[in-house]
Amino acid sequence: MRYRSPLVGVALVLAAGFVGAGCGESTADAEKSLCADLATLRASVQTLADMDSSSTVDEFKDARKNVQRAWADTQDAAANLGDERFDDVQDAWDDVADAMDNVDDKDTLAEAHDEITGKLDAFDDAKQEFGSSIDCSDANA
Repeated sequence: MRYRSPLVGVALVLAAGFVGAGCGESTADAEKSLCADLATLRASVQTLADMDSSSTVDEFKDARKNVQRAWADTQDAAANLGDERFDDVQDAWDDVADAMDNVDDKDTLAEAHDEITGKLDAFDDAKQEFGSSIDCSDANA
């Protein structure tokens, strides 16, 4: 029979407590994180929306990549909050992603601008509506 120190049991209980406590952040912290990510996303989307006929396809691709990164961070933060109201924002994002993915290397940005801008406007509306349902007063999301 193996001998186990009582300290091993205590250590396991403490470790489980730390893991359990660290698994989820408070709702206020989750909202704060989401608000910050929404603000970053807003800035990235604005850069994309500000593109015009003088913008290059490479500039568009870089801006799209930045929006996609910011969106992934926002999705993670929303998942931590566990809010089903985020589904409308997700649906609007899917429309934006489809519009961006449909820009062909042979297209000019002017040709794609109207469709993408319309999708970005709808996405911004959904994001703003969601943002107003949580306290983002510090992040202006």
